[in-house]
Amino acid sequence: MNSVRIKTVGMTAAFALACIVGLAACSQGTASSSSSPSSVEGLTGGVAATFGDTEIMEDDVTTFIQSYRESSGMTDEESWGTYLASSSMTPSSFREQVIDYLASQDLIKMAADEKGITVSDEEVDEQVSVMKANFGDDEEAWQAALAQANTTEEDYIESVRTSIASSKLQEQIASEAEPPTDEEMLEYVQMYADYLSGAKRSSHILFKVQEDTTTEDAAQSSDTSSSADESTSADASSSADASSSADAGSSTDTSSSESSSQSESDEAVKELAESVLEQIKDGTLSFDDAVAEYSEDEGSKVNGGDVGWDRLSNFVTEYSDAVAELEKDQMSDLVKSSYGYHIIKCTDEFTVPEGGVTSLDQVPTEMVDYIKSMMEQSNQSNAFYEWYEQYKEDAGIVINEMPEGLPYDLDITKYETASSDATSDAALVTDVSESDSSETSETSESSDSSATASNTSSAAETSAASSAEASADASANSAEATTSQPSEVSSSAETRTESSATSSAA
Repeated sequence: MNSVRIKTVGMTAAFALACIVGLAACSQGTASSSSSPSSVEGLTGGVAATFGDTEIMEDDVTTFIQSYRESSGMTDEESWGTYLASSSMTPSSFREQVIDYLASQDLIKMAADEKGITVSDEEVDEQVSVMKANFGDDEEAWQAALAQANTTEEDYIESVRTSIASSKLQEQIASEAEPPTDEEMLEYVQMYADYLSGAKRSSHILFKVQEDTTTEDAAQSSDTSSSADESTSADASSSADASSSADAGSSTDTSSSESSSQSESDEAVKELAESVLEQIKDGTLSFDDAVAEYSEDEGSKVNGGDVGWDRLSNFVTEYSDAVAELEKDQMSDLVKSSYGYHIIKCTDEFTVPEGGVTSLDQVPTEMVDYIKSMMEQSNQSNAFYEWYEQYKEDAGIVINEMPEGLPYDLDITKYETASSDATSDAALVTDVSESDSSETSETSESSDSSATASNTSSAAETSAASSAEASADASANSAEATTSQPSEVSSSAETRTESSATSSAA
């Protein structure tokens, strides 16, 4: 039989990569395995699980879990037990998840080989070079980053190869997914008709202003100064005060200069924006020509300033509020946001026809395309998940009984009880709070009945809108939206849900 040895590459290439580039803290789930099994206490030997000719060794599972505990700051029994109980897990169920994860790594490699998926050295070198470029020519910093991620360059390179193979496998499986039918898309539109109704499409002209950082800098300077003052001895207080006063004067001069420069820049941009707005209003300059000549949002400029439908995008608050007030073909006055000054024009509005949506032809093309792309991504993710689950079942993974005396094993019952008590206490506090709130409400109900009725109605409407929006956002986040987003207006990027063997296994 082939013995599966745990390496950082075999455990979690994605976490190792994240740690190196600083995208995620290692403590958020990276289970280092650079420690050799012999350095972990309480090893029992034996085989934890088998499938086909492959064995997953018990010591490798133990090393994985102990490394996870160490990197997560849960080396003591109290924090470990509390963590398991709060996550509704036991040492045994956690062990099974680790085994499942380790098995998934080999299953994916096996499937890639079976489907003839190959990864060239050039593909690997390209990704590794991109990563190393973050460290310039500093080989020492690169090696230090690898060490911090508990891996070696050899293992990291292998993890990149595995990651590329996994991505290719997912793409191949996903390509076999059935596209959504018109009936399915129509059903989706009908489901979220209330949310989509009233959607507005807009274009804008952006005049950028320099972001004001003087307030933040001043706060940091104040914190530093305060800390320094506290550590100054009494004997040196006079000298420190004099020095502090001089430093404060210098800092104030610098801040004032920066603030003045910022103010002048802002005023100049505002004057230009007002001038352009007046020209559009008096008809000497068209909105489209103004976009081409003045807009500094390069992402939307090529499309005549179009930033799409507000219900399909996440705009900054000031922009969203301004669009909501506009009717079709109406233009706003200057709108100030963190990006600068906007001149906004509502170019279209969608209203669900009386009797509801009965055909996709009644829905703007961009909305249909958005929904289609979203559902395609969802279907592809589901296709891969279903394929993997079947592939794993066919592999026939057999998990052996958990040995006694493992270092991560403990009596979980007392932590489950503590977790249950904490939940009960929280519920009791909530009940008391709600009871007090109810009594207070009843006391003032007679005098504020009309206001209460108004607030209740408003709250119900808000709740319904929020629920629809949350549902739509949840669906949108399950796939990558192909609708172009304005680079200087949208506050969030499109999100792609990428199913992986690890997430499928978990």
